[in-house]
Amino acid sequence: MVAEIRAKSKALLVLRGPARAKKQKVLDRRLAELGLRPSFRGGTSIPQRERPGLRKRYDELRALLDEVRDAGKLGEETDPQYRLALLIRFPLLTEEEIEIASSHPYKRRGTTSKAAMAILARRFNTPPTTLDRYLFPR
Repeated sequence: MVAEIRAKSKALLVLRGPARAKKQKVLDRRLAELGLRPSFRGGTSIPQRERPGLRKRYDELRALLDEVRDAGKLGEETDPQYRLALLIRFPLLTEEEIEIASSHPYKRRGTTSKAAMAILARRFNTPPTTLDRYLFPR
């Protein structure tokens, strides 16, 4: 198996243009069959069936973080009892996610995108650049 992958990857070094792209796809497909997913520019690949729900989760998380931020104006965020109250009020978030949400400063409502991206990256165990690529295709 290692010899096969090595041979296909060495063959890619001498090819250029469309022929190289075609052989690269063949190699990527073979690696996926073997359970060795190729490393993409953004990190990992999100399966096709999960992509439609990803944007919905992102929008819901941003709305939730806006509510957390609005609730944060009522108390001291460093107080442990206040953090516990936030966890009770917003049970969909963990302590670490509340910490992430409070570590990203935002000046106005709707500017929670960095915090939402950080929490989604943590939940999916995926680099934020990969999520950015799927949420905001260019």
